[in-house]
Amino acid sequence: ITIDVAGARLLDPTAQTVTIPSQGEYRVNWRIQAPSTGDLKILAKALTDTESDALETGIPIVPRGLKNTRADSFVISDDDADKDITFTLPANADPNARVLRVEASPS
Repeated sequence: ITIDVAGARLLDPTAQTVTIPSQGEYRVNWRIQAPSTGDLKILAKALTDTESDALETGIPIVPRGLKNTRADSFVISDDDADKDITFTLPANADPNARVLRVEASPS
């Protein structure tokens, strides 16, 4: 059984030899270290002389953190059509993890 990883560092050997009986199953664990946010691609293969199987999957690596929601209400009129809103992000916030979503509703 082999594994290939893109977007992270594999901490264990890429290949392990196992014996699995017919209709049986076996679990193999690999440790992976993701250095940053982004997409992780994993390709696992089980190869024999007569049968083979493989699985490729992607896993999003998201930062540790908290969701912060802020709600404001104000009136925008024809005379005052612009509105400035200021907010502060923590200095150590991951630049790849910052998301701003603005929703507006007429009333």
